[in-house]
Amino acid sequence: MRNWLSGALKDHSSLKKGVLTGILRVAKESIFFGLNNLEVAGILEVGPFADKFGFTEPEVARLLDDFELSGKLPEAREWYNGYRFGETVLYNPWSILNFIDDCPAPPAAHWVNTSSNDLVRDLLESGAPRYGKTWRRCWPAAAWSAR
Repeated sequence: MRNWLSGALKDHSSLKKGVLTGILRVAKESIFFGLNNLEVAGILEVGPFADKFGFTEPEVARLLDDFELSGKLPEAREWYNGYRFGETVLYNPWSILNFIDDCPAPPAAHWVNTSSNDLVRDLLESGAPRYGKTWRRCWPAAAWSAR
């Protein structure tokens, strides 16, 4: 992975900047060794990129207005906002675009088929002996199985 990222991002004449997104914070010393000018921006931090990874509410309002759906903003807010980067509340772009495309159908969870919770489940299960009571309070009993 390190070689692939270095080849794609370092000294690439057609690339001025690159953006990598992910769910796990990766130490600079691991797969990014050899890349310079690396900046890690977590979702809890207030920074210049807080509004760049989703739609802000004014952007959603404008999109809905452009498609003559401005009355649907409360419904969109109830279903699709909830990502917070620092102090910025963002809407999932995939969900908003599908919500607009599907209108007048009722809202739906459009993102459910685009990702997997397997990593989270594996992390929880690997820590289950130590944190079992806590995890089981948060996770439905049907989701737990012996392996």
